[in-house]
Amino acid sequence: APHAYGILDVREVPVNSSTVRLVKIRNPWGQIAPRTWKGKWGKDSDAWTPELQKELGVINSSGVLMDDPMSIFWMAFEDVKEYFSQVEICRVHLGWNEVRGVAWLASALGPGQAFDLTVQYRTNVDIAVWQERHITREGALGARCTNIDVGLAVMRARGSGDDGFVQYELIDYSTRSFDDGVSVEVILEGGYVYRLVPLCMGLLLSSEPRQVTLAVHSLQPVELRKVDSSWREVASAACNGTQKRGKRWSHHRYPDLTYWHQFEPGGCIFMVENRSSRSVAVQADASDSAGCISSRGDFGVVARVPPQRRRIILALAFSPGCARASASIQPQLVPLEMGPSEDASDSSSVHMCLPLVPTGWRDGSIPLPLQFQALHSGSATSNSGSSPLPAPTISRGPVPAPLPSPAGRDLEVPEQRATMFTEDDVELAEAIRLSLASQGGSGRMAKAIPSSGLSWCGSSPRNLEEKARLEKRTKELFATFRHQGMAPNEAAARASEEASRGNTGAG
Repeated sequence: APHAYGILDVREVPVNSSTVRLVKIRNPWGQIAPRTWKGKWGKDSDAWTPELQKELGVINSSGVLMDDPMSIFWMAFEDVKEYFSQVEICRVHLGWNEVRGVAWLASALGPGQAFDLTVQYRTNVDIAVWQERHITREGALGARCTNIDVGLAVMRARGSGDDGFVQYELIDYSTRSFDDGVSVEVILEGGYVYRLVPLCMGLLLSSEPRQVTLAVHSLQPVELRKVDSSWREVASAACNGTQKRGKRWSHHRYPDLTYWHQFEPGGCIFMVENRSSRSVAVQADASDSAGCISSRGDFGVVARVPPQRRRIILALAFSPGCARASASIQPQLVPLEMGPSEDASDSSSVHMCLPLVPTGWRDGSIPLPLQFQALHSGSATSNSGSSPLPAPTISRGPVPAPLPSPAGRDLEVPEQRATMFTEDDVELAEAIRLSLASQGGSGRMAKAIPSSGLSWCGSSPRNLEEKARLEKRTKELFATFRHQGMAPNEAAARASEEASRGNTGAG
């Protein structure tokens, strides 16, 4: 049936000295359901005993049926696995924040729409994309599913490529699927504007676009804004997702030429990455595929890949409602003259050429550019041209009075310059506290003021000098790890650990 059934209960009951797992299921058609389960543990099954029926609430103590036997029934768990293709469990986030939006998918009419997600504080997020529902695709008995291939890419701007356009790094990716909805659960760092791009390859040649609903549940408040997408963003999402989820291999004669294949529940994507200094031509043959839609219309294509570029050569999507489908793409390197010198898809489709992903993004050797650190610095804007975003702050209490030292001298607390601190400041103060505590210090902090340093109480001038060196070393390590792209809490923990270990070795 082209609709879901509800699970009302699951039970384990003893039957003839063995344990049987049963599932209570409801047909949403209710009392007008034309048929019901007739197998074991169905309404007429001889496996039932009056005692077991009473225990599971099938009948009451008077022997009266408690539920409509046509729409509500029990099945063995083994039969559920045999006759149902999947089980979906709803995630309920009590007390979380929710924002929603509706957007058009990419089609022959254009690249569709995307979303900007502004995250001020580090937070868990659950992002789901739901396919458009329509009465003609909803549920007459015997109707075929008409869902299309839909995926989702979560990206973040990472500066400009050598072509002058914004380049995106992939944060997370949900492969294309024909399910009603796809989702990702991820922890997003605060201080950035993330670009959420719904993906669909089955509509690229269709003039009948569809919409999707995007829902974001987050532990911390976030802002969602719909924006017009571009073919560059769609191509970036597809390329980045293929490189994250797909399989790669290098050409045996040309090690600088890398092929990427991504097989998804919704189809297949073939991408080529050319790290050499000359253009190459690659042929993709998908003629052995069945029940598929080609992103180019043809199942055989030859395309050029310029030097230091990557591009989607061909993408396949399974046809909606097709009883049987299979995807197969066979690549082959061909003479350069076989590839068209000018391709209309270079700038107006998902097949456009893109710069290579810098390797420094993965190992952290290339830090995030300041212009895209929208919230940690409090001075940058999102890549969509929005106004500067306020820096996240944490209010601190009043500065305590100077603390007397055992030597009889008062340690002055630096003048308070501000009462608002960023996430980095708080994590740095905690790292220094842990470092001192691990060295046998009191760990008592007079006041954490990042702009003026930290003042501590100690037992002797030598202790004060050691604490000052440890504080300085912790700050240096923390700054280094943050520069490498580590999250503030991770950078603080590692800085504390390495500073303490280094200080112990020096002693």
